[in-house]
Amino acid sequence: MSGRQPRTYRARAKVNLWLSVGHRRADGYHSVDTVFLALELADEIGLSAADRPGLDVAGDPSVPTDAENLCWRAQALFAETVPAARGGHQRIHLRKRIPAGAGLGGGSTDAAAVLLALNEAFGAPLSTAQLGSLGAELGSDVPFFLSGSAMAIASDRGQDVVPLPAPPARSVLVLVPDFSISTAHAYGWLDEDRGPEPIPRSSTGVAPDERNTLADWESLKAFAANDFEGPVFRRHPILQTGKRRLLEAGASVALLCGSGSCLFGVFESSDARDRAARSIPADAPGEHPFRAIRTHTMEPSKPS
Repeated sequence: MSGRQPRTYRARAKVNLWLSVGHRRADGYHSVDTVFLALELADEIGLSAADRPGLDVAGDPSVPTDAENLCWRAQALFAETVPAARGGHQRIHLRKRIPAGAGLGGGSTDAAAVLLALNEAFGAPLSTAQLGSLGAELGSDVPFFLSGSAMAIASDRGQDVVPLPAPPARSVLVLVPDFSISTAHAYGWLDEDRGPEPIPRSSTGVAPDERNTLADWESLKAFAANDFEGPVFRRHPILQTGKRRLLEAGASVALLCGSGSCLFGVFESSDARDRAARSIPADAPGEHPFRAIRTHTMEPSKPS
């Protein structure tokens, strides 16, 4: 192992500006077409040498510290792939700021950061492509986080990632309810509502020579959609109320975050976002359980 001290990694959250889901395949997975957009909201990952592998979590006592955590699984997968890592044990230090079960990719981005941190700690034995392959084994969102892109199209199970020119940074308000939604439940609701009949596969419909058009927020406003909203909103109507309030507060784009449970709204200025952050949780006390997180999208040229 290299004697260089590994740096702290910022594991950024994501939202989906477009999320189109196909039917369940024979292998049990769903094919998706999606456009990811990275946020500055981030967890932090660090490593320290240890006698045995381990995981410490600060900031959210509900997050597991055993093999249920994708960080633990990422470390085990890396050790299976890199012989030197089997004896050079590392303890993972995770500080959580991204809500769990929220659709913001918190577990996946942490796993990606662990893979990157371990690869650096052991002298970069794996190429970018090899890391991407490991990431795809861990989860559909992990390859996007490994790409370091501010915005990207992904398809199939998420492993086919194509970076896109990102739009100018905008202020974002994330509404966090007092409940989480498991990804498995959300997919189950989607399948249940659709029934057994085949559906036409939608896609982003963006040809390579047209991808620059998505670097404009006006284009993205008309483009934004999420297939999970129908089934999730039917089970949790308060989320539909939250989306409506984001739009009424001036959000140019407001959507469910991934498969839920959080919502996000994109605002033209931090002042507009901050006014919404003050007004939405307070406009009807006791009516809904949201808390607000203020963040913004990544600058187009900012590295991960």
